[in-house]
Amino acid sequence: MPEFNALALEFVPKELADGSFEKNFTENAFQDKATRTITFTYSAINKSAGLQRVDVITAPGPRSQQVKSIYLEKTRLAGDSVILQKLFWKAQQSFEIATLVRVKGKQADEQQVSVIWDTDHEED
Repeated sequence: MPEFNALALEFVPKELADGSFEKNFTENAFQDKATRTITFTYSAINKSAGLQRVDVITAPGPRSQQVKSIYLEKTRLAGDSVILQKLFWKAQQSFEIATLVRVKGKQADEQQVSVIWDTDHEED
C-alpha cells in the first residue's frame, strides 16, 4: 500500500495543490459528439513549469459530471538529465506512469509502471 500511495501522489503535483492552478493555466474544452464525452485541456502558461498539461475527460452521456480519465504531462531537470513523465488515470480502474529520462550524451531511458485494481470494470 505505501508504494501505491507514493505512485498515486504523482497525480497531485504541487501546481494542483497550491491554489495557483487557475492563474497559471489556460483552459480549452471540446465536446466529442461521437464518444459523447467532454475533454478539458489545461496548458501551462509558463513553459518552464513542471506541470505542462492536464487533460480531464468526462464520462459519456448523462454522466458527463463524472471524470472518466485524467492525463498529465510533467517535466523536470535533475542535474544533466531531463525527466518527462506522462501519467494516465482511468477512474475506478487503473493508472499508468511512463517516464522518459534523457541524459546529455546518452540514449534515453524509458520506464513504465501500470497499476490495475479493477479488471472487471466495464468500458463505456
